[in-house]
Amino acid sequence: MSYTAIRGGTVYGVSGFSDHLIILCSEPMFYRVTGTKAILSVNVSSWYEFSPSNDDSCILNVGDHDFIKHKSFCLYQRAIPLNVLKLEDRVVKGEMKDYGMLKPEVFERVIAGFRKSPVLSREAANFIQLMEKNSLKL
Repeated sequence: MSYTAIRGGTVYGVSGFSDHLIILCSEPMFYRVTGTKAILSVNVSSWYEFSPSNDDSCILNVGDHDFIKHKSFCLYQRAIPLNVLKLEDRVVKGEMKDYGMLKPEVFERVIAGFRKSPVLSREAANFIQLMEKNSLKL
């Protein structure tokens, strides 16, 4: 089995302290900070009423992706570049699962959320800046 991390793809696996659906949001590029090829990612998290971690920059609902079973959101506060080779290896080994591509209209909402979110991680903001310098689109 082989797997290639691509923009608009989704995987499921450990991110932080628990398992999440992870959206791959950029083309892979060399990331000089780590010296590896990296891809920008954002986790999907469950929406809990009155939770201070909720970010309404991109709400995902049932029907937006097969994995989504209730109101959820993109956790831009923890968006990070992932090492592409390690990510692909984890999927091939079965440590993470390929969950297919997001629908184009849903993916566009996810990307728009990077510009809207008031809590975008500094690491994601820096990665986006490097992408733009290299004429790559988010």
